[in-house]
Amino acid sequence: MNYSEGGSGALKKNFRLGASPSSLRRSLAIAVGLWLIYLAFLPPGMYSIDANSMLAVSESVVANHTLTVPPDLGIPGRDGRTYSTWYPLLSVLALPLAYAALLVSRLSGLPFHYLAAVLALVLPAALTAASAGLVALLTLRMGGSWKGAWLAALSYALGTVALVYARTFFADPLLALLAIAALYLAFGRTTREILGAACLAALAVLAKPTGVVVGPVLSAYLLAKRASLRQSVIPSAGTALGFGLYAVYNIVRFGSPLNFGKPWSLFRLGAIPSGALGLVASPGWGLIWYCPAVVLALWGFRKALRGYLMEALAIAAMFLACLLLNSYDEWYGGWAWGPRYLLPVIPA
Repeated sequence: MNYSEGGSGALKKNFRLGASPSSLRRSLAIAVGLWLIYLAFLPPGMYSIDANSMLAVSESVVANHTLTVPPDLGIPGRDGRTYSTWYPLLSVLALPLAYAALLVSRLSGLPFHYLAAVLALVLPAALTAASAGLVALLTLRMGGSWKGAWLAALSYALGTVALVYARTFFADPLLALLAIAALYLAFGRTTREILGAACLAALAVLAKPTGVVVGPVLSAYLLAKRASLRQSVIPSAGTALGFGLYAVYNIVRFGSPLNFGKPWSLFRLGAIPSGALGLVASPGWGLIWYCPAVVLALWGFRKALRGYLMEALAIAAMFLACLLLNSYDEWYGGWAWGPRYLLPVIPA
């Protein structure tokens, strides 16, 4: 397989690229099986404000052909109407489910919102299951055995907070899928795969603003692997495209390009030490207590020194970038179960 397709100086080494049809079928079987398990434990509705706000956008589009949401689920926009301050991509993906709920509601007389909430919860379960399948594929791409691949997939799906947040309509399971898929493609280092990773990097920003770390980390990885400069900047260009699309979306609604989720006033540099320590080790929601399987990443990093050092460093860089970006705000957990903000980097 061509490592660079035109990129000069690409590092030639015995790197396990792609996946055999058998591996793809097995990974798909893992994903489908886990999705069926998740479906058996779905809750009857949504409780959080941000989840209901993102779903309200989908409901508004299919029912009223607008982007507005109820006053208690957003803030006033430039035209005086209320818009969600949360993230657009999950709302877009939920449009078919919201439309199906609308049709069933009209036929049955059942409340539209409650039907939409039940159907929409199928989506994060599918996204989490797909992430587990990609955990298996990424394990194989980094030289692991098939036994190690399915153990890693099951550890992620059933031994981390992914099991909990597959039952919620948060943006984090979506960002987790996009992040690990982008890593998997970028590690292939062909032009086609790099372009795919760039598209995923653009979508990552639309899934949640913290997805802005995906493209730059992948660009740094490609530079470290001696890919051409033209290839290396492609993932960062994808991030810039995603940021630009999000900015336009914000300007249309609020007249400001930087209206992302939490208010900027909550972010403080002084909160980083306690915020990072809290997300990793706090007894209330720390990573090592709620996702003990990730401690094995330290051992895995040592094994990666034998031939996959740059890939392991890319994963570590994405984790640290996500950790720091989410530590600017002192998150007190609330009713969250474990470090939800770190969920996007737990698969890798």
